[in-house]
Amino acid sequence: MPKSLSKPSSKPSSKPSSKPSSKQAARLYTLDALRGIAIVLILLFHATELFEQKLGQPFLFNSFRFADAGVELFFVLSGFTLFWTYAHQLDFSLSWGRFMANRCLRIYPFYWLINLAVIPIYFLLPTLGRGHETNLGVILKSLLLIPQQLPPVLSVAWFLSYILLFYALFGLLISLKPKIALPVLGSWIALSIVFNIVAYSVGWGENSAAFWLHFLFSLYGLEFAAGGLMAFCLTRYSIKPVWQKAFLGWGFTAFLVFGLIDNYLLTGSNSFAMQGYEFITYDTASVFIIGGLAASEQNQNTQKNPVRWSPRLFSVKSLLMHPLPQQLGAASYAIFLTHYLALSLCIKPLILLQRRFDFSLILLNLGMIFCCLITLWVGQLSYRYLEYPLTRFVRLKLQSWKYLHSNHS
Repeated sequence: MPKSLSKPSSKPSSKPSSKPSSKQAARLYTLDALRGIAIVLILLFHATELFEQKLGQPFLFNSFRFADAGVELFFVLSGFTLFWTYAHQLDFSLSWGRFMANRCLRIYPFYWLINLAVIPIYFLLPTLGRGHETNLGVILKSLLLIPQQLPPVLSVAWFLSYILLFYALFGLLISLKPKIALPVLGSWIALSIVFNIVAYSVGWGENSAAFWLHFLFSLYGLEFAAGGLMAFCLTRYSIKPVWQKAFLGWGFTAFLVFGLIDNYLLTGSNSFAMQGYEFITYDTASVFIIGGLAASEQNQNTQKNPVRWSPRLFSVKSLLMHPLPQQLGAASYAIFLTHYLALSLCIKPLILLQRRFDFSLILLNLGMIFCCLITLWVGQLSYRYLEYPLTRFVRLKLQSWKYLHSNHS
């Protein structure tokens, strides 16, 4: 997921600058931790799904059946952090090619490494998959992250196809002149709204002939744009502390309330109508959560009173600065790519033990919690020993490439 890498300048300058101040490009650590919370939600959703499919039981009373809302939180957060990071480069000085090269370098190396480990498994043990994972066309499209109606080899990679699309569109803002970029982006947002209304009205499902239209004008794009719009507002306007708290309070409360409604009052989570519900509810709540956190941390950084974790201070900001959510946020991409496979493998011994000893529901739940902890540990190790060193190695090897000559990669 995109991260803010810009650092405030340590050298004061007496010359006026047209760029936003350093506080606008400062890294927001509470949002790094929020990324970790989002990936934990997604993990818990898949744990709930696998637990019900493989064991026929509710995991933790189905309390996290709503947790696929972590996807909405991820998209909004991605839009926000990308705009926040590159807000100071809206002078169209960075080429589209350089921007996309840096973004692809963030995504592809570790993604390919995971695929190289997973693809041979489906050839050796085809029964582990759905049958299409050994199809050459599916493999090539999966490796290139080209959208397809069949799930990619690494099932969670559908998310990355959307991210690349949004990167390509956002690149217009920092490479083309406003008279070209803004109408194009505005038209895309307008068409996305119109298309989804029409698709819902006439019943165009995602598996219909309108697959590519669903991809290009998805609701996820509007979530990404909503996060970018919040970042745009915060780079230009300040929010009073009372409103920062109001944003946070309303956002977290709404997210939980919508989750309870999703869990116990609504069904058909894969339907188009349900996607619309999740977009309207979780997207709105996520925008307020992210806006409140970002505005609060920005304000404290301006006052030279940065947010720090304290065991004696109970607040949302302080908890997000705890080392654990910070570590989860740093490793979120590795956890995202490895968690489903790790969960699927971890649950197999639990299934075998259940068949032999007929465990109680409490023991099964404890076993699945242990599987979730192992999965997080695997993701953390993957980040520390694979993703981070691999990304750093590739950057060092390609640093002479002209498209990567940028301090804002």
